[in-house]
Amino acid sequence: MTLKGCVAEASGHYLLNRAMPSDPPATPAPAAGAAKSDDETYELIGPAVKAHVGHQVEVTGTPMADDGKSGGGTEPNDLKRTAHPMAGTVNVKSVKMLAATCP
Repeated sequence: MTLKGCVAEASGHYLLNRAMPSDPPATPAPAAGAAKSDDETYELIGPAVKAHVGHQVEVTGTPMADDGKSGGGTEPNDLKRTAHPMAGTVNVKSVKMLAATCP
């Protein structure tokens, strides 16, 4: 999965705000219910992310499966208060800086 967006930090967690697919998928992604917004937030897991806080980036990684066991309760309270609910979590393999600041 490849996403573009802006890296932010909240309570020691790294987030990709305003995340959008970098390229349209070649095949439709499996439906998970409701259609997703163009303004999504993902939690980013990986050591390369910290250096890019405040940057507009392209992130490549693997989506981490939501097994439904947590019931959405695993997010820290600070993350639950964000303007948009988490669209998912990505295990980051690489980060490419697109701009030194976020629009």
